[in-house]
Amino acid sequence: MVSFGSIFAPLRTKELVLHLVANVVGVLLELPGNTSLTEFLQNRHVLLVLDNCEHLASEVAQLAISILQATSNVHIIATSRVLLNIAGEFVWEVPRIEVPRPSLSLARLGRIEAIQLFLNRASLHISGFRLTPQNANLITSLCMRLEGNPLAIELAAARLRILTIEQIVDRLDNLATLLSDGTIDGPTHHRTLESTLTWSYELLDTSERELLELASMFVGGFDLSAADFMSPTAAMTSIDVLDGIQTLVDSSLLQVEQSGDTARYKMLDTVRQYATKRLVNSGRHNDLARRFVDYYAGMMESAKLGGPAHIQWKTKIDVEYANIREALRLASGS
Repeated sequence: MVSFGSIFAPLRTKELVLHLVANVVGVLLELPGNTSLTEFLQNRHVLLVLDNCEHLASEVAQLAISILQATSNVHIIATSRVLLNIAGEFVWEVPRIEVPRPSLSLARLGRIEAIQLFLNRASLHISGFRLTPQNANLITSLCMRLEGNPLAIELAAARLRILTIEQIVDRLDNLATLLSDGTIDGPTHHRTLESTLTWSYELLDTSERELLELASMFVGGFDLSAADFMSPTAAMTSIDVLDGIQTLVDSSLLQVEQSGDTARYKMLDTVRQYATKRLVNSGRHNDLARRFVDYYAGMMESAKLGGPAHIQWKTKIDVEYANIREALRLASGS
C-alpha cells in the first residue's frame, strides 16, 4: 500500500481541495471534476491521509465520498476537529492525557503524562530542567489548571524562557495571552492558545458562537434544560440548542459527562476564559447574567428540602453548587 498525505491547514480556498490532493498524489487534472484523480486511484492500494481539514470539512467530505465510491482499495484517514459525517466513518477521539492529582509522590508524578510533557518541553528551553521537591507542587498545579491540554502545556513550558514557574502559575488567570511560544514556524493557529481557540471559533456559525458564549456563563457545567432556559426562544429553538451542543461537542469545545440519568456539558477552563471574553465583547453578557440569576433563583425557590424529595434535591444542589454560587455573585454585583 502506498501512502499519500495532504495538509490542509494553510489552505483557505475550498475550490483548491481537489487540486491539493491531486498535486500530492501526482495527478494532472486533465478530465472534468475529479475523474482524473479517481481513475488514477481506482486500481491502486492507497492510504490517503487528509490532515487538519476541519475548516474545509464539507469539501473534504464530498471528495472522500467520490473517491471511496469509485475505488475499492483506497483507505482515508482524516484528522479534524469536526466530523466529516460520511457513511462508514469511524471516529477515533484522541484521548486526553493523564493529569496529576495533589499529594502524589515525586516518583509517581514523574510518570504522569501531563508532567512528562511539560518536563520534556521545558528542557528544550532550560537545559537540565527537571522535577524536584521544590517545584513539584507548582508543576502539578500548572498541569491541573491546564486540564491536560497538550498545546496549553507546551505553550506554558515555552514561557520558561522569560518567566519562572512561579510567575507562570501566578498568571494563569489570563491564559489566552500568557500562553504564546513566540515562534514563527508551525501553523499560525498553534502559536498561541488564543489563536488556536479563534481558529475553532471561526469554524462555527453565528448561533453556535452565541451558544458557546452562553455556555461560558456556567462555571460548573450545565444540562440541556439550563441551556434551553438561557437561550432566547425567538432566536434559538430547543432543536437549535441541541444541534448546537452537538456541534460544540464534536468540535471539542464542550465535554460531555453523565450526572445520574442526565448528560451535563462542561468547558475546559481555557475554553471558558476565551468564550467569556467573546461574550463580554458581544454586549450580551448583562442580559445573559440576568437570565442566569433568574434560572438559579427559580431552582432554589422550587427546591423541596426536608420532605420526601430531600435527597433528590440535595443531590441536584450539590451538582449545581458552583453555578448557584456564581448566580449569587452576579446578583450581588460583585
